[in-house]
Amino acid sequence: MTSPALRAVLASSLALSALSFPASSQCGPEPPLGNSTGAGTVACPCFAVGESAGAVLTAPAADYPIEITKVRIGWGSVFGGAPQSLESSIDIYPAGLPNPGTPQFSLAAPIFNDGFINEFDLDLWPGNKVITSGPFTVAVKFANASAGNLTVPSIVHDGAGCQVGKNVIFAIPGGWNDACALGVTGNWVIEVDYRKAPSTTVENGSGVNPTTLAASGGPTLGQPWSLTLDCTGHAPDLALLLGHAQLAASPVLLPSGELLLDLASPRLLKRSTTHGGAPVVFNFTLPNDVSFCGLTLYSQGACFGAPSAQLSNALASRVGS
Repeated sequence: MTSPALRAVLASSLALSALSFPASSQCGPEPPLGNSTGAGTVACPCFAVGESAGAVLTAPAADYPIEITKVRIGWGSVFGGAPQSLESSIDIYPAGLPNPGTPQFSLAAPIFNDGFINEFDLDLWPGNKVITSGPFTVAVKFANASAGNLTVPSIVHDGAGCQVGKNVIFAIPGGWNDACALGVTGNWVIEVDYRKAPSTTVENGSGVNPTTLAASGGPTLGQPWSLTLDCTGHAPDLALLLGHAQLAASPVLLPSGELLLDLASPRLLKRSTTHGGAPVVFNFTLPNDVSFCGLTLYSQGACFGAPSAQLSNALASRVGS
């Protein structure tokens, strides 16, 4: 039997005037991440083949998950004018010190020019460049020995004082070390651009609602996206999906479960259909419009039909590209 309380609360939301998606920040790079100050002037001809130098970086917590789009690395020699250097790889690791872990992405055979900050556009290469949480490490692995040879170019640092925990070296032997502890006097000139990645996470208040609403992934501009509401166990009736701009500050407990959305916030979507006591799929295609980038949609479903109406968990879905 349908819950009158639930119908009344949802009806108040459906009575709101239709609202379009509000504009948000454009897709594109957020402010770059790096530890160095300026271009960097101190070359470090101090590495053996197979060793690495890297920067430990952290994005603002609210930006995760993020996708690394570009890497810039300062490169130079003591006297300048050296030929191009073909190195082993540029690697992205999912953690910082004491052990960054196994590379989740590697760009093989990068070429460096002496006396420049060399930029690499990672959008041109496939692979996992998404970081779910910080800190993470970006490092260059050397294919050419430079230790003690002032004519060989290598990574440079800013000479501005080494920040503990933010500069790493993989030494052979010795493994991962804080570069400061090994005597490096500055911060490696390594910088990345990133964008906020599409994401969907579950929100479920105190946990009384069943986890019956799921997404196909994070919503991506110009791509299909779907939400599935599982109404298994209910007699055939109405399946309702609502999307609002905010979660409720405090969930509202109803006989049908916790209402997790702030129905007074802008309503971003409303879909309904009949269900046959089985999962229902709501399909969408997001506009290929950068004004949607960064928008977070909070959605929640409701399955009507005997034995009673039931609210689902909520989802927080951030639009990306």
